[in-house]
Amino acid sequence: MAGVVNGSDAILLIGGKYFILATSHNLSVNQKTRDITVRETNNWHTKIAHRLDWTIECEGLFGLLYEDGTLSTKHSPYAAKETEEILENMYHNQQSEIVKLLFMNENKYFQGNCFLSSYSIDAPMEDSATISLSFVGDGDITTQAQIAS
Repeated sequence: MAGVVNGSDAILLIGGKYFILATSHNLSVNQKTRDITVRETNNWHTKIAHRLDWTIECEGLFGLLYEDGTLSTKHSPYAAKETEEILENMYHNQQSEIVKLLFMNENKYFQGNCFLSSYSIDAPMEDSATISLSFVGDGDITTQAQIAS
């Protein structure tokens, strides 16, 4: 079917680095309104656009990101400094990072500064570990064609 984007082509990047092997993504952009009803509107609610916000949620297989930029299992799990640094900076140090939701085959992405609002890691016995991440946008979200270097 032409024009349909396949969800498996989406990748989440944090600070320009792959972070997880994602199985699902959710981008939500919201526009809140403000009530400006007055007597002259004959009791009809009248609204104007007020505030914008956005969130990204992502779930996937939890992989350890290494300094060489790979999610490979060829490394010792104790060398996974990048994963620790991203979680440490975004959650514990409360720093925002550029988060990009990239659709590889369409060469399109949504990106903006985000705060990590929550994360959870699930590691069942004899099964793949998974991670769930929730981000809250800090400012505007942009969408554009991917710039080829």
